[in-house]
Amino acid sequence: MPQLISYIFQTIASFVVLMVVYMLLALTDYQGGIGGLIGLTFFQPIMGAIFSVLTILACTILGLPIRLSKSIRHWWVRRPFIPILLFVTAVVFIIIAFLPDQMQWGSYWEGDSEIPIRIPNLYFIATGWFTLAFALLHFYPLGAILAKGEQHKNSRR
Repeated sequence: MPQLISYIFQTIASFVVLMVVYMLLALTDYQGGIGGLIGLTFFQPIMGAIFSVLTILACTILGLPIRLSKSIRHWWVRRPFIPILLFVTAVVFIIIAFLPDQMQWGSYWEGDSEIPIRIPNLYFIATGWFTLAFALLHFYPLGAILAKGEQHKNSRR
């Protein structure tokens, strides 16, 4: 039961953070106009929810060994710095995607003309996105605290 509650909390936290990141990325693509505002307000949150759910599903499947194997879970919970390091790495990847040297050229059509634009590096964004989701889904701060308390209690005996 505690594992289910932990998974539900991790899933909700991951979904919220991924939605915030998605909407921030969508804001960087906003070109203005009423059509863009409608897309940003109505369609982008739907796409963000779909991408977030699919990402959470994929990262849950990738992290099944952590959830199902007691020895791997015990090892992972005792090292909370790993998901924290993954989280920081993911944020750095997303920031790197927006550096001028890493930007890529793209284009969109406005009327009859093609307008070139600079877009963030999609490889860094995708890597940061999935790393962020994995780190959030497999972060057990309470488990690490309880493990430290148990270790301290055993050392006093």
